[in-house]
Amino acid sequence: MEALQRVVSAFPAEIQSSVASQVADCLVAVVCQRLRFRPELNIRLPECEILMLSHAVKNFIRNREFFKITSSLETGSDHGMWTFQRYRGWLEGRKNWFIPGQTPEPPEGEPVEEAGSGAGLAPMAPAPKPPPAETSPRLGLKLPGRPAGGRIEIEPTEGEFGKILKRPGE
Repeated sequence: MEALQRVVSAFPAEIQSSVASQVADCLVAVVCQRLRFRPELNIRLPECEILMLSHAVKNFIRNREFFKITSSLETGSDHGMWTFQRYRGWLEGRKNWFIPGQTPEPPEGEPVEEAGSGAGLAPMAPAPKPPPAETSPRLGLKLPGRPAGGRIEIEPTEGEFGKILKRPGE
C-alpha cells in the first residue's frame, strides 16, 4: 500500500516513526477504488482493494515495513481483505446487474411481493408529524421545531483564536 508509505514519508524523518504509530492506531481499513468501463454492460464499475487492519498489518505500519503489507493483503481474505485481482474475478462472475433505466428485477433468492400481499400483518402507525418550521428571514432557511416569533441570540465571545488573530497595536 503505497498510499500509507506516502502519508508517513510526507513528514520529517525525525517524527516518521511516531506518525507511523499513530496511523497504525487510528486506521480501521484502507479502501482503494478505480473505475473500469464494462462495454457489455455500458457502465463503469468500481474495482476495489480493501485492506482491513489486522494486528500483523498494524505492526508492519508501526515498523514501517510497508512492503510486507502486500502479502497480508493477498492472504487476508478471511479478515475481509480484497485485492484488485480477486475483486475483478468476483465482478466477472456476477451475472445479475441493476442498470439504471431498465426494469428492476429482484435479486436472486428474494421472493417477489405483490401489491396488497400484506395479509395478516398489523397496519403500521403513521409517522409523527414534525413541528411546524419557521423561515429565517435573514438566511432564508427553514428552522424546524422553533416556536413562531422566537429569537435566538448568540453572544460573541473572544477565545484563544480571536486573541491570536488580533493585529499588533490593537
